[in-house]
Amino acid sequence: MSGIKRTAILLSAFLCVFVRFANLQANAADEKPIDKGAAPISGGPQLTIITADDKEVKGTLLDVHDGLLKIESQPPQMVDLLDVQKLTFGAVSGLSAKWVGQDQHDFVQVGSVQAANGIQDVHVHLLGLPTQKQIQQVRLILRSPPRVWLLDPTDSPNWRLFLDHSAKSPSADVYFEPPSADLFDRELQFTITYSDNSTDQLKVKSSTHTSDQAKVTSLVPAKAESQTFPVTIELGNDDALRGNLQQLTDDILTLVTPWQANVQVPLLQAQGLLMDHAAQEAKKLYKQRCAKPSSDDLAIVLAKDGKLAEIAGRIKQWEGHQLRFVYEGEEHAIPGDRLQALVFAAHPSAHVARTAQQVLVLTEGDTLSGLWQSLADGKVVLRMPWDAQWEIPIENISEIRTRNGNLVQLSDQQPVAVEQTPYFGRLLAYHRDETLDDAPLKMKGKIYSKGLAVHSRCLLSYALDGQFATFKTTVGFDEATGTHGNVVCRVLADGKELFNRPDLRGDQDPQTLELSVQGAKLLTLEIDFGENEDIHDRVIWAEPRLYRK
Repeated sequence: MSGIKRTAILLSAFLCVFVRFANLQANAADEKPIDKGAAPISGGPQLTIITADDKEVKGTLLDVHDGLLKIESQPPQMVDLLDVQKLTFGAVSGLSAKWVGQDQHDFVQVGSVQAANGIQDVHVHLLGLPTQKQIQQVRLILRSPPRVWLLDPTDSPNWRLFLDHSAKSPSADVYFEPPSADLFDRELQFTITYSDNSTDQLKVKSSTHTSDQAKVTSLVPAKAESQTFPVTIELGNDDALRGNLQQLTDDILTLVTPWQANVQVPLLQAQGLLMDHAAQEAKKLYKQRCAKPSSDDLAIVLAKDGKLAEIAGRIKQWEGHQLRFVYEGEEHAIPGDRLQALVFAAHPSAHVARTAQQVLVLTEGDTLSGLWQSLADGKVVLRMPWDAQWEIPIENISEIRTRNGNLVQLSDQQPVAVEQTPYFGRLLAYHRDETLDDAPLKMKGKIYSKGLAVHSRCLLSYALDGQFATFKTTVGFDEATGTHGNVVCRVLADGKELFNRPDLRGDQDPQTLELSVQGAKLLTLEIDFGENEDIHDRVIWAEPRLYRK
């Protein structure tokens, strides 16, 4: 081969390599650089988990199977549902307000007095409230004409508003006296202040007319047949479900909910039914009767004279706008607008309280317990205690907790024995997750969302059944009492002292305890009288927790 030919071949090969290299560089310029620290891309929902030992896990939920959450994170993880203290989805919508209008409720009047005056209040429904914060103040402002309503208007010229809100619920109802000017198409602004001094702001625009002359009536609708009847169903174990009542027979009820039509609940799994339009007196009576149901169904009805009547009998069926109810040996029709509540006949508890379950808190305020089976098309598949499977969209879920998992909050449990002895005959019953004055739990400037507030002398005993290994809590005095309290503080397991502080005082810092309860069957928390009788003896067991391992 001549030198010229060899040179040509080498030059040709070189050009081919150069062109290929140039093409690779061009293609590389069109590709996005790989960020090795970026989160993996996946179609699953983003979530944040607080585990039983207070660790935070963030990532993408890939699968739920056999009680385990498969999470795409750095690094990938598997989290046991028994270890979930709290789970939230990133797609959950924030705080919002829904205008309801004047709907026959009357809690407040002009000025700061909380009392009815016969004029229908304006009703606004709040959604997406933080469940671990307690509301301290609510401020509602109308810019023009200027008007301000406050939850606590003390030392101010503003009008009072009424807040109907249950602890740990993401929803609440606000009621306020209408001004003289019609609020139709007006914008109002809420400022909500929480016990930790954080705030939220939101706006709502009125969609109905209002009048300061609209009186509370006997609730007779113009066309009862076309009226919807929103209700709340008590499912036991602090669970509740809202929806429009569609059907009710002697064995099953059907609701239309914001997340699914035709949700069916066996009547044996429910304790009672409360109509949304029920008067405040009817709500109180309903709670009392649900606590001690009789062998008959009980209808709480608004009589024609405006008084409440209790009718014992048997439910036959709901006919769209009235209830067919058998009492005194005959079948009667009770108009839906007069029906306030139903308490179902006594039956065995719908839930096994000591079984591990997932608790779903929905954005509308519902609370549902069951077993999380899987994730399907952006929906949590929950197996209910009666084996039905409900599919609940993630966007309707505020948070998920595990009840009776590896972490058990003692304030969520009912004691098996309570001994409360007043020193001078004035008994202050213990409270769960709030102080004896219904305020947030607070010690030495720190606020606690969970805990037990007690007054000397108080003994609370809880069944452990040998299932737990460790008990943790922080014990001290309610900050509101100052520094004058003095008590004897003891923790016992099966009668054996685990902790004894004979001189726990209000001028001391709260004490954190971590005690072994391995194999114990009964845990007792005791606060006894100190040297100053029972003066200022308001004690808080903050964040009392049981751990299985």
